[in-house]
Amino acid sequence: MKRKLLTAGLAAGFHLLSAPAQAQTEIFIGPQVGFTRASAGVNYSVLSNYDGPPSDPIYTAHAGAMMRLDFGGNLSLQPSLLFVRKGYRVKTLEAQYDSRNGARYTSDRRFGINFLELPVNLVFSPDYSPELQIFAGPYLAIPLGGTVTHSQTFYDSQTNDITTEEQGSQQLSKGSATPTHPFGSGMASTDMGLQAGFGFLLGRLQLQLSASAGFSPIIQRHGAALNTTADPELGLRTVQLSGAYLFKLK
Repeated sequence: MKRKLLTAGLAAGFHLLSAPAQAQTEIFIGPQVGFTRASAGVNYSVLSNYDGPPSDPIYTAHAGAMMRLDFGGNLSLQPSLLFVRKGYRVKTLEAQYDSRNGARYTSDRRFGINFLELPVNLVFSPDYSPELQIFAGPYLAIPLGGTVTHSQTFYDSQTNDITTEEQGSQQLSKGSATPTHPFGSGMASTDMGLQAGFGFLLGRLQLQLSASAGFSPIIQRHGAALNTTADPELGLRTVQLSGAYLFKLK
């Protein structure tokens, strides 16, 4: 049901974009850049013995182009096409016991996925403050590829001395629904969700702060890592601070 609503919202946005422009419609376009705080939210309903936070955030950047269609009133339509990197970090600061070799270890894994993202937001500007923008809408993102980097430090269970340090990286495989890596190595083919936020229009400069939540699980963590037969689903979350410099086309 959520996917159908998101698809309908995107279709409505494209319909507005393709509709003949009326006399009062103004079109603006320009570059958009900003910073992204990305994390992952876990679907706890599939878990029986896991109640901790699934991840820590990572901090990245995004860039692309924005278009704004002003319809002559309080509403405007704002689609963007962005290159954005999302992901999350899983780390254990306290040494955990590994039953396979009797050692204790700490680990740090960083997941990063590059997306081509299309958000389509409906923007409302009140009469009392036309420079204020309040917006919301769906987004669709296509993963272009990703990596997971990891480091592990093993300790002697008796002396607590460091015995081994390991580092490495691997590619995330696109379209895989059953990852082989204990913390997930497969990506879904699309990421869909909702975005909302507010901003200010200062002449040609547009500044916005937004938050988004993905409804489609982009990565699944393997149940064996959590001693459960279920596969908890991870949906991506972002907070973005963006700036765009817009030029009037019409």
